[in-house]
Amino acid sequence: MKKRKFHTNVFVNLVENFEKRVPLCSHFLKCGGCSFQDFFYQDQLKAKKEETIKIFENLTFQNFRDSNFSFFKNEVEKIEIFGSEKEFDYRTRMDFVLSENDFGLRAKRSFDKVENLSECHIFSFDAFQVVKKIFEKSKELEILPYNLKTHTGFLRYISVRKNEKNELMIIFVTKNDKNFDEKIDELANWSLKNYGNEIFRQTQNENEEIVQNKRKDQNESIKVVSLYQIENSELSDTSFGKIKKFWGKKNLEFNLKIQNSKSVMVSSSDCHGEPVEAHQQRKPFNKLRMTFPNDKLEMGDFDDEKIKFLIGPNTFFQQNISLFEKLLSKILSEIPNERSILDLYCGVGTISLPVSKISKKVVGVESVSESIERAKENAKFNEVQNAFFVCDTTDNFLENSNENFDILILDPPRVGLEKSAEKILKRDFEKIVYLSCNPITQAKDLEILSRKWNVEEITFWDLYPQTPHLESLAILKKKI
Repeated sequence: MKKRKFHTNVFVNLVENFEKRVPLCSHFLKCGGCSFQDFFYQDQLKAKKEETIKIFENLTFQNFRDSNFSFFKNEVEKIEIFGSEKEFDYRTRMDFVLSENDFGLRAKRSFDKVENLSECHIFSFDAFQVVKKIFEKSKELEILPYNLKTHTGFLRYISVRKNEKNELMIIFVTKNDKNFDEKIDELANWSLKNYGNEIFRQTQNENEEIVQNKRKDQNESIKVVSLYQIENSELSDTSFGKIKKFWGKKNLEFNLKIQNSKSVMVSSSDCHGEPVEAHQQRKPFNKLRMTFPNDKLEMGDFDDEKIKFLIGPNTFFQQNISLFEKLLSKILSEIPNERSILDLYCGVGTISLPVSKISKKVVGVESVSESIERAKENAKFNEVQNAFFVCDTTDNFLENSNENFDILILDPPRVGLEKSAEKILKRDFEKIVYLSCNPITQAKDLEILSRKWNVEEITFWDLYPQTPHLESLAILKKKI
Protein backbone atom coordinates (compact mmCIF):
# COMPACT_ATOMS: atom_id res chain seq x y z
CA MET A 1 0.00 0.00 0.00
CA LYS A 2 1.22 3.51 -0.84
CA LYS A 3 1.29 6.15 1.89
CA ARG A 4 -1.03 8.40 -0.15
CA LYS A 5 -3.58 5.60 -0.47
CA PHE A 6 -3.52 5.10 3.31
CA HIS A 7 -4.17 8.81 3.84
CA THR A 8 -7.06 8.62 1.37
CA ASN A 9 -8.48 5.61 3.19
CA VAL A 10 -8.51 7.48 6.50
CA PHE A 11 -10.27 10.41 4.86
CA VAL A 12 -12.88 8.17 3.20
CA ASN A 13 -13.49 6.40 6.50
CA LEU A 14 -14.20 9.75 8.17
CA VAL A 15 -16.47 11.01 5.40
CA GLU A 16 -18.53 7.82 5.24
CA ASN A 17 -18.89 7.15 8.97
CA PHE A 18 -18.67 10.34 11.01
CA GLU A 19 -20.35 13.72 11.25
CA LYS A 20 -18.50 16.92 10.55
CA ARG A 21 -17.79 19.95 12.71
CA VAL A 22 -16.89 23.55 11.88
CA PRO A 23 -13.08 23.82 11.44
CA LEU A 24 -11.32 26.07 13.91
CA CYS A 25 -8.99 27.57 11.30
CA SER A 26 -10.29 29.95 8.63
CA HIS A 27 -7.63 28.65 6.20
CA PHE A 28 -8.53 24.97 6.55
CA LEU A 29 -10.11 24.49 3.11
CA LYS A 30 -7.06 25.87 1.29
CA CYS A 31 -4.07 25.20 3.56
CA GLY A 32 -2.21 21.89 3.28
CA GLY A 33 -1.11 21.88 6.91
CA CYS A 34 -4.20 20.09 8.27
CA SER A 35 -6.41 17.39 6.78
CA PHE A 36 -9.10 16.57 9.35
CA GLN A 37 -10.00 19.72 11.29
CA ASP A 38 -13.60 19.37 10.12
CA PHE A 39 -13.98 16.07 12.03
CA PHE A 40 -14.11 15.59 15.79
CA TYR A 41 -10.85 14.43 17.26
CA GLN A 42 -12.18 11.21 18.80
CA ASP A 43 -13.51 10.27 15.34
CA GLN A 44 -10.10 10.98 13.80
CA LEU A 45 -8.64 8.48 16.28
CA LYS A 46 -11.20 5.82 15.39
CA ALA A 47 -10.63 6.19 11.64
CA LYS A 48 -6.84 6.15 12.00
CA LYS A 49 -7.00 3.04 14.18
CA GLU A 50 -9.31 1.16 11.82
CA GLU A 51 -7.30 1.92 8.69
CA THR A 52 -3.95 1.19 10.35
CA ILE A 53 -5.17 -2.19 11.61
CA LYS A 54 -6.08 -3.07 8.01
CA ILE A 55 -2.44 -2.63 7.00
CA PHE A 56 -1.43 -5.47 9.32
CA GLU A 57 -4.52 -7.60 8.67
CA ASN A 58 -3.81 -7.62 4.94
CA LEU A 59 -0.39 -9.20 5.36
CA THR A 60 -0.35 -12.68 3.85
CA PHE A 61 3.13 -14.00 4.57
CA GLN A 62 2.69 -17.32 6.35
CA ASN A 63 5.64 -16.87 8.68
CA PHE A 64 4.12 -13.60 9.87
CA ARG A 65 0.73 -15.12 10.60
CA ASP A 66 2.41 -17.99 12.43
CA SER A 67 4.37 -15.64 14.68
CA ASN A 68 1.88 -15.77 17.56
CA PHE A 69 0.71 -12.26 16.64
CA SER A 70 -2.42 -11.34 18.59
CA PHE A 71 -3.93 -9.47 15.61
CA PHE A 72 -4.72 -12.87 14.11
CA LYS A 73 -6.13 -14.39 17.30
CA ASN A 74 -9.44 -12.53 17.54
CA GLU A 75 -7.96 -9.67 19.51
CA VAL A 76 -8.02 -6.95 16.86
CA GLU A 77 -10.52 -4.85 18.81
CA LYS A 78 -8.17 -4.78 21.80
CA ILE A 79 -5.53 -2.83 19.89
CA GLU A 80 -5.30 0.62 21.41
CA ILE A 81 -4.66 4.04 19.97
CA PHE A 82 -3.50 6.70 22.38
CA GLY A 83 -4.63 10.24 21.67
CA SER A 84 -2.98 13.58 22.24
CA GLU A 85 -3.83 15.67 25.29
CA LYS A 86 -4.04 18.64 22.94
CA GLU A 87 -5.47 18.44 19.47
CA PHE A 88 -4.22 21.98 18.77
CA ASP A 89 -1.08 23.91 19.76
CA TYR A 90 0.96 20.72 20.06
CA ARG A 91 3.82 21.19 17.57
CA THR A 92 7.32 22.17 18.67
CA ARG A 93 8.43 23.15 15.15
CA MET A 94 6.85 24.79 12.10
CA ASP A 95 8.41 25.51 8.72
CA PHE A 96 6.68 28.51 7.19
CA VAL A 97 7.29 28.86 3.48
CA LEU A 98 7.52 32.20 1.70
CA SER A 99 6.54 33.64 -1.64
CA GLU A 100 6.58 37.17 -3.02
CA ASN A 101 3.78 38.43 -0.79
CA ASP A 102 2.72 35.39 1.18
CA PHE A 103 3.77 33.71 4.41
CA GLY A 104 2.35 30.38 5.46
CA LEU A 105 2.15 26.76 4.31
CA ARG A 106 1.80 25.02 0.98
CA ALA A 107 -1.71 25.14 -0.40
CA LYS A 108 -3.62 21.87 -0.63
CA ARG A 109 -2.68 19.79 -3.69
CA SER A 110 -0.01 22.31 -4.75
CA PHE A 111 3.78 22.29 -4.64
CA ASP A 112 4.38 25.96 -5.50
CA LYS A 113 1.39 27.92 -4.15
CA VAL A 114 1.50 29.33 -0.64
CA GLU A 115 -1.60 29.87 1.49
CA ASN A 116 -1.06 33.25 3.17
CA LEU A 117 -1.88 32.56 6.83
CA SER A 118 -3.28 34.89 9.44
CA GLU A 119 -3.45 32.06 12.00
CA CYS A 120 -2.17 28.52 12.55
CA HIS A 121 -3.81 26.46 15.28
CA ILE A 122 -1.55 23.42 15.41
CA PHE A 123 1.20 25.75 16.63
CA SER A 124 1.48 28.43 19.30
CA PHE A 125 -0.73 31.45 18.53
CA ASP A 126 1.77 33.98 19.89
CA ALA A 127 4.82 32.33 18.34
CA PHE A 128 3.07 32.42 14.97
CA GLN A 129 2.49 36.17 15.34
CA VAL A 130 6.16 36.75 16.17
CA VAL A 131 7.36 34.83 13.10
CA LYS A 132 4.91 36.63 10.84
CA LYS A 133 6.15 40.02 12.08
CA ILE A 134 9.72 38.91 11.35
CA PHE A 135 8.61 38.04 7.82
CA GLU A 136 7.04 41.50 7.43
CA LYS A 137 10.31 43.03 8.58
CA SER A 138 12.19 40.98 5.96
CA LYS A 139 10.01 42.56 3.29
CA GLU A 140 10.84 46.03 4.61
CA LEU A 141 14.52 45.13 4.30
CA GLU A 142 13.88 43.94 0.73
CA ILE A 143 15.08 40.41 1.41
CA LEU A 144 13.70 38.59 -1.60
CA PRO A 145 11.55 35.49 -0.98
CA TYR A 146 12.47 32.38 -2.95
CA ASN A 147 10.43 31.37 -6.00
CA LEU A 148 10.12 27.58 -6.24
CA LYS A 149 9.19 27.67 -9.95
CA THR A 150 11.92 29.98 -11.22
CA HIS A 151 14.46 29.17 -8.46
CA THR A 152 15.12 32.87 -7.96
CA GLY A 153 15.10 34.87 -4.74
CA PHE A 154 16.87 34.25 -1.44
CA LEU A 155 14.76 33.52 1.66
CA ARG A 156 13.07 30.11 1.34
CA TYR A 157 11.65 29.42 4.79
CA ILE A 158 11.35 30.99 8.19
CA SER A 159 11.24 28.01 10.53
CA VAL A 160 10.63 28.19 14.25
CA ARG A 161 11.09 25.86 17.23
CA LYS A 162 9.36 26.43 20.58
CA ASN A 163 10.13 24.73 23.88
CA GLU A 164 7.98 24.38 27.00
CA LYS A 165 9.36 27.67 28.36
CA ASN A 166 7.95 29.47 25.28
CA GLU A 167 11.49 30.20 24.09
CA LEU A 168 11.91 30.39 20.31
CA MET A 169 14.63 29.46 17.87
CA ILE A 170 14.12 31.24 14.55
CA ILE A 171 15.72 29.66 11.48
CA PHE A 172 16.23 31.51 8.20
CA VAL A 173 16.59 28.99 5.37
CA THR A 174 18.28 30.77 2.48
CA LYS A 175 20.20 30.33 -0.74
CA ASN A 176 23.93 31.01 -0.76
CA ASP A 177 24.13 34.68 -1.74
CA LYS A 178 26.57 37.02 0.03
CA ASN A 179 24.68 40.06 -1.27
CA PHE A 180 22.08 39.50 1.48
CA ASP A 181 24.51 38.91 4.38
CA GLU A 182 24.14 42.38 5.87
CA LYS A 183 20.35 42.34 5.57
CA ILE A 184 20.02 38.93 7.23
CA ASP A 185 22.26 40.15 10.02
CA GLU A 186 20.09 43.23 10.43
CA LEU A 187 16.92 41.09 10.46
CA ALA A 188 18.35 38.76 13.13
CA ASN A 189 19.47 41.62 15.38
CA TRP A 190 16.10 43.36 14.94
CA SER A 191 14.34 40.15 15.97
CA LEU A 192 16.45 39.79 19.11
CA LYS A 193 15.98 43.44 20.01
CA ASN A 194 12.21 43.38 19.60
CA TYR A 195 11.37 39.86 20.80
CA GLY A 196 14.45 38.72 22.72
CA ASN A 197 14.22 40.93 25.77
CA GLU A 198 10.75 42.40 25.68
CA ILE A 199 7.45 40.75 26.59
CA PHE A 200 5.31 39.83 23.61
CA ARG A 201 1.69 38.83 23.87
CA GLN A 202 -0.80 39.30 21.04
CA THR A 203 -4.57 38.99 21.22
CA GLN A 204 -6.97 39.54 18.33
CA ASN A 205 -10.38 40.72 19.47
CA GLU A 206 -12.32 38.41 17.21
CA ASN A 207 -10.33 35.41 18.48
CA GLU A 208 -10.20 36.36 22.16
CA GLU A 209 -12.52 33.56 23.32
CA ILE A 210 -10.63 30.99 21.26
CA VAL A 211 -7.33 32.26 22.66
CA GLN A 212 -8.63 31.80 26.21
CA ASN A 213 -9.96 28.30 25.54
CA LYS A 214 -7.20 26.87 23.38
CA ARG A 215 -4.07 28.43 24.86
CA LYS A 216 -4.52 28.18 28.59
CA ASP A 217 -1.07 26.63 28.93
CA GLN A 218 0.70 29.64 27.42
CA ASN A 219 1.06 31.73 30.56
CA GLU A 220 4.63 32.77 29.95
CA SER A 221 5.58 35.34 27.33
CA ILE A 222 7.13 34.36 24.03
CA LYS A 223 10.84 35.14 23.76
CA VAL A 224 13.29 34.73 20.88
CA VAL A 225 16.55 33.33 22.30
CA SER A 226 18.28 31.91 19.22
CA LEU A 227 18.44 32.63 15.48
CA TYR A 228 20.18 30.69 12.72
CA GLN A 229 20.86 31.13 9.03
CA ILE A 230 21.17 27.82 7.21
CA GLU A 231 21.83 27.52 3.49
CA ASN A 232 20.09 25.31 0.97
CA SER A 233 21.01 26.21 -2.61
CA GLU A 234 19.83 22.88 -4.01
CA LEU A 235 16.71 22.56 -6.17
CA SER A 236 15.17 20.25 -3.58
CA ASP A 237 12.58 21.99 -1.42
CA THR A 238 13.69 21.33 2.16
CA SER A 239 13.86 23.44 5.29
CA PHE A 240 17.23 21.99 6.38
CA GLY A 241 20.72 22.89 5.24
CA LYS A 242 24.27 23.86 6.09
CA ILE A 243 24.67 26.14 9.10
CA LYS A 244 26.17 29.48 8.14
CA LYS A 245 25.70 31.70 11.20
CA PHE A 246 23.80 32.01 14.45
CA TRP A 247 22.82 34.76 16.86
CA GLY A 248 21.97 34.41 20.55
CA LYS A 249 22.04 30.94 22.11
CA LYS A 250 23.55 28.05 20.20
CA ASN A 251 20.89 25.58 21.37
CA LEU A 252 17.26 25.46 22.39
CA GLU A 253 16.67 23.38 25.51
CA PHE A 254 13.82 20.87 25.73
CA ASN A 255 12.88 18.71 28.72
CA LEU A 256 11.35 15.23 28.65
CA LYS A 257 9.77 13.94 31.87
CA ILE A 258 10.75 10.37 32.61
CA GLN A 259 8.07 8.66 34.68
CA ASN A 260 8.80 5.62 36.81
CA SER A 261 5.20 4.44 36.59
CA LYS A 262 3.40 1.20 35.85
CA SER A 263 0.34 2.92 34.47
CA VAL A 264 -0.32 5.92 32.25
CA MET A 265 -3.76 7.41 31.71
CA VAL A 266 -4.83 9.13 28.49
CA SER A 267 -8.39 10.29 28.99
CA SER A 268 -10.94 11.27 26.41
CA SER A 269 -11.17 14.76 27.86
CA ASP A 270 -7.45 15.09 27.23
CA CYS A 271 -7.79 13.68 23.74
CA HIS A 272 -10.09 16.22 22.21
CA GLY A 273 -9.32 19.26 24.38
CA GLU A 274 -11.70 22.07 25.17
CA PRO A 275 -14.68 22.49 22.79
CA VAL A 276 -14.33 25.21 20.19
CA GLU A 277 -18.01 26.04 20.08
CA ALA A 278 -20.97 24.71 22.04
CA HIS A 279 -22.54 23.12 18.95
CA GLN A 280 -19.29 21.27 18.25
CA GLN A 281 -19.20 19.34 21.51
CA ARG A 282 -19.28 15.56 21.46
CA LYS A 283 -19.79 13.09 24.26
CA PRO A 284 -16.36 11.78 25.28
CA PHE A 285 -15.55 8.14 24.79
CA ASN A 286 -14.28 5.92 27.59
CA LYS A 287 -10.87 6.48 29.07
CA LEU A 288 -7.97 4.74 27.43
CA ARG A 289 -5.89 2.97 30.01
CA MET A 290 -2.40 1.72 29.33
CA THR A 291 -1.26 -0.81 31.92
CA PHE A 292 2.17 -2.35 32.17
CA PRO A 293 1.73 -5.75 33.93
CA ASN A 294 4.22 -6.80 36.59
CA ASP A 295 5.37 -9.81 34.59
CA LYS A 296 6.51 -7.43 31.87
CA LEU A 297 8.00 -4.81 34.15
CA GLU A 298 11.49 -5.00 35.58
CA MET A 299 12.27 -1.30 35.59
CA GLY A 300 15.09 -0.03 37.76
CA ASP A 301 14.17 2.17 40.71
CA PHE A 302 14.54 5.88 40.07
CA ASP A 303 12.55 8.98 40.88
CA ASP A 304 10.56 10.77 38.21
CA GLU A 305 12.95 13.20 36.56
CA LYS A 306 13.62 15.22 33.45
CA ILE A 307 16.12 14.59 30.70
CA LYS A 308 17.34 17.79 29.07
CA PHE A 309 17.98 17.96 25.34
CA LEU A 310 19.97 20.59 23.47
CA ILE A 311 18.42 21.06 20.04
CA GLY A 312 19.82 22.79 16.96
CA PRO A 313 18.25 24.03 13.71
CA ASN A 314 18.67 20.73 11.81
CA THR A 315 17.94 18.42 14.72
CA PHE A 316 15.07 15.96 14.44
CA PHE A 317 13.00 16.12 17.62
CA GLN A 318 9.51 15.06 18.60
CA GLN A 319 6.65 17.42 17.78
CA ASN A 320 4.15 16.41 20.47
CA ILE A 321 6.05 16.34 23.77
CA SER A 322 3.24 15.49 26.21
CA LEU A 323 2.12 12.35 24.34
CA PHE A 324 5.68 11.33 23.51
CA GLU A 325 6.46 11.30 27.23
CA LYS A 326 3.72 8.70 27.71
CA LEU A 327 5.03 6.73 24.75
CA LEU A 328 8.48 6.87 26.32
CA SER A 329 7.07 5.47 29.57
CA LYS A 330 5.64 2.56 27.59
CA ILE A 331 9.02 1.91 25.97
CA LEU A 332 10.76 2.00 29.36
CA SER A 333 8.28 -0.52 30.74
CA GLU A 334 9.21 -2.98 27.98
CA ILE A 335 12.94 -2.94 28.75
CA PRO A 336 14.14 -5.21 31.57
CA ASN A 337 16.56 -3.83 34.11
CA GLU A 338 20.35 -3.86 33.60
CA ARG A 339 20.44 -4.95 29.96
CA SER A 340 22.74 -3.81 27.16
CA ILE A 341 20.83 -1.78 24.58
CA LEU A 342 21.47 -0.99 20.90
CA ASP A 343 19.50 2.04 19.70
CA LEU A 344 19.57 2.32 15.90
CA TYR A 345 18.54 5.62 14.29
CA CYS A 346 19.10 7.24 17.69
CA GLY A 347 19.04 10.88 16.59
CA VAL A 348 20.06 13.16 19.48
CA GLY A 349 19.50 10.41 22.04
CA THR A 350 15.78 11.03 22.52
CA ILE A 351 15.20 7.39 23.53
CA SER A 352 18.79 6.37 24.35
CA LEU A 353 19.24 8.77 27.26
CA PRO A 354 15.99 7.96 29.12
CA VAL A 355 16.62 4.22 28.59
CA SER A 356 20.13 4.61 30.03
CA LYS A 357 18.54 5.21 33.45
CA ILE A 358 17.51 1.55 33.69
CA SER A 359 20.18 -0.08 31.52
CA LYS A 360 23.70 -1.38 31.98
CA LYS A 361 24.85 0.19 28.72
CA VAL A 362 23.32 1.95 25.71
CA VAL A 363 24.96 2.40 22.30
CA GLY A 364 23.21 4.80 19.92
CA VAL A 365 23.90 4.74 16.18
CA GLU A 366 22.99 7.56 13.80
CA SER A 367 24.26 8.52 10.34
CA VAL A 368 23.75 12.30 10.76
CA SER A 369 26.93 13.69 12.30
CA GLU A 370 25.25 16.81 13.71
CA SER A 371 22.74 14.64 15.61
CA ILE A 372 25.51 12.47 17.05
CA GLU A 373 27.38 15.52 18.28
CA ARG A 374 24.17 16.74 19.93
CA ALA A 375 23.61 13.30 21.47
CA LYS A 376 27.09 13.37 23.02
CA GLU A 377 26.46 16.89 24.31
CA ASN A 378 23.13 15.80 25.76
CA ALA A 379 24.71 12.81 27.53
CA LYS A 380 27.32 15.08 29.08
CA PHE A 381 24.70 17.72 29.90
CA ASN A 382 22.66 15.11 31.81
CA GLU A 383 25.72 13.47 33.41
CA VAL A 384 24.91 10.15 31.73
CA GLN A 385 27.99 7.93 31.70
CA ASN A 386 26.64 4.65 30.32
CA ALA A 387 25.41 5.93 26.93
CA PHE A 388 27.76 5.98 23.93
CA PHE A 389 27.07 7.33 20.45
CA VAL A 390 28.49 6.28 17.09
CA CYS A 391 28.19 8.13 13.79
CA ASP A 392 27.60 5.38 11.24
CA THR A 393 24.94 3.95 8.98
CA THR A 394 22.80 1.16 10.36
CA ASP A 395 24.03 -1.24 7.66
CA ASN A 396 27.71 -0.57 8.35
CA PHE A 397 27.33 -0.89 12.09
CA LEU A 398 25.44 -4.19 11.89
CA GLU A 399 28.05 -5.58 9.49
CA ASN A 400 31.17 -4.44 11.33
CA SER A 401 30.35 -4.43 15.03
CA ASN A 402 31.04 -7.63 16.96
CA GLU A 403 29.48 -6.38 20.19
CA ASN A 404 26.47 -8.28 21.51
CA PHE A 405 23.36 -6.56 22.84
CA ASP A 406 20.31 -7.82 24.74
CA ILE A 407 17.71 -5.35 23.45
CA LEU A 408 17.32 -3.58 20.09
CA ILE A 409 15.49 -0.26 19.76
CA LEU A 410 14.47 0.90 16.29
CA ASP A 411 13.11 4.29 15.22
CA PRO A 412 13.84 4.47 11.47
CA PRO A 413 12.76 7.17 8.99
CA ARG A 414 9.65 6.71 6.85
CA VAL A 415 11.39 4.35 4.43
CA GLY A 416 11.74 1.80 7.24
CA LEU A 417 14.62 -0.65 7.75
CA GLU A 418 15.12 -1.53 4.06
CA LYS A 419 18.13 -3.90 3.71
CA SER A 420 18.94 -3.62 7.42
CA ALA A 421 16.02 -5.90 8.29
CA GLU A 422 17.85 -8.94 6.86
CA LYS A 423 21.03 -7.99 8.71
CA ILE A 424 19.16 -7.74 12.00
CA LEU A 425 18.14 -11.39 11.54
CA LYS A 426 21.80 -12.35 12.02
CA ARG A 427 21.75 -10.89 15.52
CA ASP A 428 20.46 -12.51 18.70
CA PHE A 429 18.40 -9.88 20.52
CA GLU A 430 16.04 -11.13 23.23
CA LYS A 431 13.62 -8.30 22.50
CA ILE A 432 13.05 -5.63 19.82
CA VAL A 433 11.21 -2.36 20.43
CA TYR A 434 10.28 -0.92 17.04
CA LEU A 435 8.81 2.60 16.83
CA SER A 436 7.69 3.70 13.36
CA CYS A 437 6.28 6.86 11.83
CA ASN A 438 5.12 4.81 8.83
CA PRO A 439 3.05 1.68 9.65
CA ILE A 440 3.17 0.64 5.98
CA THR A 441 6.93 0.12 5.94
CA GLN A 442 6.85 -1.16 9.51
CA ALA A 443 4.46 -3.94 8.47
CA LYS A 444 6.83 -5.00 5.67
CA ASP A 445 9.73 -5.04 8.10
CA LEU A 446 7.78 -7.12 10.61
CA GLU A 447 7.18 -9.74 7.93
CA ILE A 448 10.95 -10.23 7.85
CA LEU A 449 11.69 -9.88 11.56
CA SER A 450 8.89 -12.31 12.47
CA ARG A 451 11.04 -15.16 11.13
CA LYS A 452 13.03 -14.94 14.35
CA TRP A 453 10.92 -12.89 16.77
CA ASN A 454 7.26 -13.08 17.78
CA VAL A 455 5.31 -9.86 17.41
CA GLU A 456 3.72 -9.64 20.85
CA GLU A 457 1.99 -6.28 20.75
CA ILE A 458 1.35 -3.20 18.63
CA THR A 459 -0.07 0.11 19.86
CA PHE A 460 -0.79 3.28 17.91
CA TRP A 461 0.11 6.79 19.09
CA ASP A 462 -1.50 9.87 17.57
CA LEU A 463 1.31 12.39 17.83
CA TYR A 464 -0.09 14.44 14.92
CA PRO A 465 -3.75 15.44 15.43
CA GLN A 466 -5.60 16.92 12.42
CA THR A 467 -3.34 14.95 10.05
CA PRO A 468 -3.32 11.35 8.73
CA HIS A 469 0.03 10.60 10.39
CA LEU A 470 0.58 8.48 13.51
CA GLU A 471 3.29 6.41 15.22
CA SER A 472 3.15 2.65 15.63
CA LEU A 473 4.99 0.84 18.42
CA ALA A 474 5.71 -2.89 17.98
CA ILE A 475 7.11 -5.16 20.69
CA LEU A 476 8.88 -8.34 19.52
CA LYS A 477 10.28 -11.20 21.59
CA LYS A 478 12.68 -13.91 20.50
CA LYS A 479 11.05 -17.22 19.61
CA ILE A 480 11.79 -20.07 21.98
